[in-house]
Amino acid sequence: MGHIAGDDFIFVIPPEEVDHICASIIKIFDRLIPLRYDEREREQGYIATVNRRGEAETFPILTISIAVLINENGLFKHIGEMAKMLADLKTATKRRDGSNYMIERRRKY
Repeated sequence: MGHIAGDDFIFVIPPEEVDHICASIIKIFDRLIPLRYDEREREQGYIATVNRRGEAETFPILTISIAVLINENGLFKHIGEMAKMLADLKTATKRRDGSNYMIERRRKY
């Protein structure tokens, strides 16, 4: 495991473990994260706060999005190739509701 930046991390795991590990991470995350909110926020499904500009804003209960890239047979030779594909996949994954994961199916750009 490694920290990339902000709330982005990397895990290197065997391809055959991807589904099990991602599902387990999501299950544990979704079970624990509501405990970080008060009861009213959990019932509402969001928090209401004032942002740094002094404006009222709402944010949904936190979810986790996992982007998976499998580099079997050394298909990717440079980390930059992988980073670009993962950035695109992460964007697509975050568009889905709730916590989830997506496995990159494109071979390369």
